Amino acid sequence: MIIKLEDLKIEPLTPPSFRTHLNYVSCLNKMSKDLSLINNFSINSRNYKQGVLNKKINLIKIIKKSLDEEYKYVEKDKEFAEVCSTWIAVKSYYLVFNLSLVLCSLINCDHKTLLANHKEILNNIKNLIKSKKLQFNNDKFNQEYILKDIWKFKVKAGEILKIELDLEKRFFSLLKKIAKYKLIDFMREERIEDFKKKLSKQKRDKFFELESVLAYEFFYWYRIKANYRDLEFLNQEIGVSDFYSFYKNYYELTNSFYNAFVNLINKLAKERIGDILIK
Repeated sequence: MIIKLEDLKIEPLTPPSFRTHLNYVSCLNKMSKDLSLINNFSINSRNYKQGVLNKKINLIKIIKKSLDEEYKYVEKDKEFAEVCSTWIAVKSYYLVFNLSLVLCSLINCDHKTLLANHKEILNNIKNLIKSKKLQFNNDKFNQEYILKDIWKFKVKAGEILKIELDLEKRFFSLLKKIAKYKLIDFMREERIEDFKKKLSKQKRDKFFELESVLAYEFFYWYRIKANYRDLEFLNQEIGVSDFYSFYKNYYELTNSFYNAFVNLINKLAKERIGDILIK
């Protein structure tokens, strides 16, 4: 029997940039296992109309159903992960975003909260976590990390590419990556091409001292990267098993946050309107 070279399914070596992001997603996925979210304040008022939430609840269900059905396809045919990996950052973010809108609306007992934009709701959730009104059961997700401190974190060359690496190091590497995305976004808003040359030291230091990062922001910044800056690390020769691993980890990570948010939303909904919202 003659075996032709083209018949051998030899996967390409994992590109370094893809390995980096795969490691980040895998790290956050591991850290979010059995994630839960609790409120550290009491709710007594039931003066809340459930009807205004229906559109958001339906949208959440549609996005979740889409993710679940895609995941089933991927489990049947791993090659489908390449297609899904392009969009999962966007779908996952909008799922978490709309869950955040509903949660904050229930907390504030204010329907206007449902109209908040992306940065407003991001800051709202961040402030609730920082004030300890909302807390995750994993304290790493509650910590506020100042950019100045994150920037000091050092990793040896090539270390972030290792499959096996201390989760603590991986986590801080991810935070530094998010911090870089925030920096790039700031530069875009300020129309600055070279951050160091075009910005005064005083203004630069102020940015690093005032801006902070929370792990919750991961979904927001990866969606920004997917929507506006392209996931360039996906535009390479990547093997089926690597795409599958990236997608599976991202899906499981999204599910962990989904479950944490839904459980708290239903708890608060029972207190606000006497019934759960998402079954």
